[in-house]
Amino acid sequence: MCQLGQLVAEVLSFVRRLGAQGCCPGASREKEHPIAASDIVVAGSPGMLVGDAGDLGVGSDHVWSEAAGDDPVPYIGRPFLGGQKWGVQYCEGVPYSAGVIQTIPSDEAFGAHRMEVNMSGHSGYWDEGSVSLENQGRFST
Repeated sequence: MCQLGQLVAEVLSFVRRLGAQGCCPGASREKEHPIAASDIVVAGSPGMLVGDAGDLGVGSDHVWSEAAGDDPVPYIGRPFLGGQKWGVQYCEGVPYSAGVIQTIPSDEAFGAHRMEVNMSGHSGYWDEGSVSLENQGRFST
C-alpha cells in the first residue's frame, strides 16, 4: 500500500480540521491549499463535511476508514459533520435509504475502503496488537 515518497494523512475522530478543511476543496474556503497527501486514513471519524470519498482530493481509491461497531463518535457526529450526496445508503450491502443522504467515512455509500477492526469503543484504534493498528501500519511502513 505505502510506497517510497508517499505521504499519508492519518486522522482520528475530531481532528477533522486536517481531515476535512485541510484536504477537501469542497469543504473549505482554503481551496487553493489542499493537503499534500496521497492517501487519507481516518479512524472513528464523525464526518468530514463531504458526502463522498472522491471529494477529498486524493481519489476515493486512496481513502481508508476504520470504525468500531460500538464507537459512538461517528453516529454522534453524523448530523453535524456528515456530508450530503445523492445516492443510496447501505448497511452490509442492504439498501435502506435513497435520495439525498448524509454520509460519514465509515458508511458504505461514502466510498472509502472500509478496514476491519477488532477493538471496541473509540479509544482502541492504536492498541498494540489490534487489527486496526496493523491495518494502519500498512500505510506508514
